[in-house]
This record gives sequence, structure tokens and C-alpha cells, in this order.
Amino acid sequence: MTSLWAKRFNDKTMGFKITAAFVVVTLIPMLLVAFVSYKVIDARLIKEADEKINIGIKTAWSEYLVRGDQMRYGMLQAASMGEVKEALKRNDTKTLKGMLSKWRERRPYVDLWIVVDSRGKVISRLNSDMRDDTIEINGLIEKAITSEKSQISAEVLPAEMLVREGEEFHRQVTIPVAFGGSEDEYKRDGKLVETDAMALVVVTPVTDGDHKALGAIITADILNKDMHVPDAVSNKLPWLFTSISMDGLRITTNIRDSNGQTAGWTLLPAPVMSKTKLGRSILGESTILGQKFISIFDPIRDNKGKIIGLLDVGMPKTQLWAIQKENLSVIAIITFLGLAVSLAVAIIKTREIIRPLKLLKEKADAFAGGEMDTEIDVDGDPDTKNELKRLARAFNAMVTDVKERSIEKELAMKELDEKNRRLIEFNERLKTANEELEVSYEEVQSQTEELHAANEELKVLNEDLESKNRELREANRKITEDEDEQKALMQKLAHSEKLSSLGEIVSGVAHELNNPLPEHINLKRNTMT
Repeated sequence: MTSLWAKRFNDKTMGFKITAAFVVVTLIPMLLVAFVSYKVIDARLIKEADEKINIGIKTAWSEYLVRGDQMRYGMLQAASMGEVKEALKRNDTKTLKGMLSKWRERRPYVDLWIVVDSRGKVISRLNSDMRDDTIEINGLIEKAITSEKSQISAEVLPAEMLVREGEEFHRQVTIPVAFGGSEDEYKRDGKLVETDAMALVVVTPVTDGDHKALGAIITADILNKDMHVPDAVSNKLPWLFTSISMDGLRITTNIRDSNGQTAGWTLLPAPVMSKTKLGRSILGESTILGQKFISIFDPIRDNKGKIIGLLDVGMPKTQLWAIQKENLSVIAIITFLGLAVSLAVAIIKTREIIRPLKLLKEKADAFAGGEMDTEIDVDGDPDTKNELKRLARAFNAMVTDVKERSIEKELAMKELDEKNRRLIEFNERLKTANEELEVSYEEVQSQTEELHAANEELKVLNEDLESKNRELREANRKITEDEDEQKALMQKLAHSEKLSSLGEIVSGVAHELNNPLPEHINLKRNTMT
């Protein structure tokens, strides 16, 4: 793929390449500056967002705790009143309820008003007439009465306690769980409705003059569906959104999506819950209703140090993006202007470069077409460093050199033609001689064939002659053997004749002497015979 693009680029005109080079040289630094600026600004914005969020969480805690302090200071004054002490001593439900009603007029945000005796037994309730039940609120009442000090704590109030305040009261603080179905969603116990409530509770002990515990006044600001903290933070810091959650469930929040849908009753991300359960605050990104938030989550603990909820403050990343978008727009405009200037400069410089190149191409085409007197007019210093002028002078020098070489070539061609003519004549003579040689060769070949045939016949005759010579030698050998036999036979015959004559002589003598021959003489005679 890379080689294909390189090939396509190489096929483009010189003007396109120069313009593209100008654009790339301008665009790459501008894009690099834009990228670095984006990162620097983004880091700065995130840092500022973190600072704002930290301010927001401090503001949220301040708003969260200020009501507890208000309840505490008010109830400390009430606990010091003699009427309250006397009513507690008499277990005067009616009087105490009337006092609770008056106190509520000055503190309408307080949801729970209860007076108990020293054992936690209810003497009077503002929200209902039920009494004589015992409450302990995670040991907070006992702690306040024992220490004789007012106690402030966030506590989870069970549904059983809330029902005693009245069915309507309990229904108003009940929260239906909005399951989102996300894999990152925190998995609770599976309840579809949260019937418990988280509240900021103030227990103020009431004692007599001898520091004897008479009972306690219990006030509580229930946080379920209470928008005080989120709205108070938003009023002071409009760009921040606040939520309070209990066991991963948002029980109050002012976060809404673009369609106005609230994030209330939704579940927190599981990673947030797993980190905050370790007891430390976390700062990071989270997704709520499809929006990215930079948020900080602080644990909320009860009077025994157990984490029962989270207070979180966040800022939508879209706000950061809006600021970043403005910066990117400025960078884009600057980049566009730089690119426009670069294109203008590229076009001007390209024309300055391409015009001489076009002239050079025209002259080169004319020279290639046979116009040997073609020449480019070049002004200026011969030692100029202008590459195009130097190229033009090099072209003129090349034309002059080619013209000289052309003349030399014509002379050489004439000489070559003369040599070629002579060579042709020599080739004709050589061809004639070659033809004669071929005829002679054919004759020699014919004679050679005849000689070869004669040699074959001579070879056959030689073979016959050799056969006859062998027969003759064999006959001579036999003749020689016969002659030797004849000679031997003749010798034997001559010798035999001699013996025969001698025998006859001896026989005659013997006969004459009438004396028989000796036996050995007869035997030799017979043998010779």
C-alpha cells in the first residue's frame, strides 16, 4: 500500500509535489502544536476541574454538616429548658409533643422529632402518636446519654423505625431502585425498593441539675430525596453536581441528562464501590446517564466508623470539552491561516520554479525534434548559484557539445560508409571464393566417397587374401610335414635295403656253412623287415 501511494505521488507533476511539500511542512508543525496545545490545555483544565471539585466536596460537606450543627445548637438550648426537664420527669407526652411542634416551625427541614427516656423508650413523637417502643439507632442514644454530650452522626434508619412515624411518612422516603442493566453497575442485595433511609441524626441528652440522665431529644434530617445538599452546592458552584448514595444507590442527586431525566435512584459503578469500601476517597471519571463526569467520592461513616454511604461531587466533561472546543477552534483557525499562507507561497514559488522548467522542456523537445540551433537565453553571472540558470547553461553546453559530436559523427559515418563499401566488395570476392571452395569440396567429397568404396572393396579383398594366405600357409605346413615324412621314410627305406642286402649275404654264408643264424640276428632281421 505504501509503495502504491509512493508510486502515485511520483507520477504527479513537479508543481503538485512542491505544493504538497509546502503544505506538509506547514501542516505537520501546526498539527503538532495543536496536539501539544490540546494536551497542555486538557491537563490544565483537568487540574482546574480537580481543584473545583475539591472545593465542591468541601462545600458539600459543609452543607451536609451545617444542618447537624443547627439541630445540635437548637436542641442544646431546648435540653436546658426547665419545661422540657419537667415534662420528661412526668412522661408528659402531650406537652413534649407540643414543644416538638413549636421547634419544627423554626426548623422545617428536620424530618424526625422524638423524645425518649434514659432507656431509649419513646415518650413522644411528632409524626405519630405511637409511644412506648424502644429505639437505639446503632447505639447512638446510649452513647449520648452515657457521655452527656450531644452526638451527631449519619445513620441508616431501618424501615421498622420509619413505619412507626406513619405509613405516609415511610412512603415518602421509600426509593424505587432504577436498575440500568450495565455490567459495571453495582450489584446490591436485589431489592427493588429501598425501604431504609439514611439520615443525619442529632441525639441531645437531657439531664437534671445533678447530671442525672432524664432522657434525650432525637432529631434527624432524612437524606432520602432531600435536595438540600445538591442544590446548595449548585447555587454556590453552578458547574458542579452533587449526589448522596446509600449502599451504592443514589438517594438524592441533581444530575440530569440532556432530556431532563434524573439520575436519582440509579446505582453507582461497581469499581467506585469496591475502591471506596477500602475507606478512602477516589477521584476519577465515571459515566452517569451516558455522560462522562470527573467526580470525587468521599465515604460517609456512622458513629461506629462503618461506611454507610458516599458523598460525591462531579463536573461533566462536556463543560471541559466546551472550553477545549473554543481552544481547538482558535488553533484550527490559526492552522487554516498558516495553511493558506503556505499555499499562497507554494503557488508563487512553484510558478517561479516551474516556468523555467517548462521553457527547458520546450527547448529540449525542439532539440529532440532536430533543431540543433536551439538555445536558452541566460542572463546574470556565469558563476551564479541559481540552480535553474546553471541548469539552462548546462543545457546550452549540452546542445553545443551534441552539435560538435554530430559533425564528428557525420565524418565518422562517411568513413564508415567507405569502409563498409570496401567490406562489401571483399565480401563479394570472399563469397565467390567460398562458392568455388564449396564446389571443390563437393568434388573432394565425391572422390572421398569413391575412395571409401574402393577401400571397402580392398578391405574385402584383403580379407579374402588373408584367408587364402592362411590356407596357403596351412598347405605349405602340410607339404613340409609330408616332405619330412617322405625324407624319414626314404631314410628308413634306404637303411632297410642295406640291412636286407646284408641279411641275404649272411644267410647265404650260413646256408653255405650249414649253420643256422643266431637267434638275436633273426630277431633283428624280422624287426627291420
